[in-house]
Amino acid sequence: TITTMLAMSLAGVLGADPAWTVLTKQFSAVSIGIAFESHTTGWTTFTSGSESPTIVKTTDSGVTWNPVNDSGSILIATGFAAAPAGTTSGHSVQMTSIPLSSKYSTDGENFKHSLLAPAVTQSVKWEPNPGRYVMAGTDSVCTSTTGAVYSCSSKVPLINPGTGRYAASPSKDVLYLTA
Repeated sequence: TITTMLAMSLAGVLGADPAWTVLTKQFSAVSIGIAFESHTTGWTTFTSGSESPTIVKTTDSGVTWNPVNDSGSILIATGFAAAPAGTTSGHSVQMTSIPLSSKYSTDGENFKHSLLAPAVTQSVKWEPNPGRYVMAGTDSVCTSTTGAVYSCSSKVPLINPGTGRYAASPSKDVLYLTA
């Protein structure tokens, strides 16, 4: 199934009413995650449906998308997160995928495999305070300042073990995991 990606125009910022614009590139149903570090620069995955998804980047608010360098294949990308522009040196982007494939980039162009990230996750986000990525595992919360190497909390005593889905960290010493 091919779905169409839509983008809200910047007309609202310029004083006119915002409007949805249909982009010309078709995105498959496996393009789940998307993240922008600014109003112009963002990342997601693309596939024609007959090939594995690849990570793509836009620098013009989604009008065009171009492949970036990726270290290996992706089955299904489940999430993207990006630190806002200027928060870190260069670009800081994190991608999660099922199974066993979390990737990061410190320049927005070259993605490498993260180490010690959860084997199964569908949640990653950039938490500005304390300035780190937060990823949900099935029974823990994992954090990383760059996305390269993760440190995971002790096992969370969930009523139904292994059902962790989403994580948050509103401050350095507070971690949340929902099932």
